[in-house]
Amino acid sequence: MAALKHGKRLPTAVYVFREPDTDFGRELNQLLAVLATQHALDEKFNVIKFRKDELKVSFLCYPDFLDDAIPPCARRHD
Repeated sequence: MAALKHGKRLPTAVYVFREPDTDFGRELNQLLAVLATQHALDEKFNVIKFRKDELKVSFLCYPDFLDDAIPPCARRHD
């Protein structure tokens, strides 16, 4: 996670907006691809939450992320 160049950093997590061409680095790209495939998560899950205090990745769905100043989370998959 230290290699992530963007995202919102909080004490226990890093939130990163994900587009189809987002490059998280080779290892994170592979991990996210495996998790998305295993759990049938498509591009609607456009925000990734990486926990810093435990080994946990959450895929979050924010349909209006780019258009709404405070977008509501529509779906979550941990």
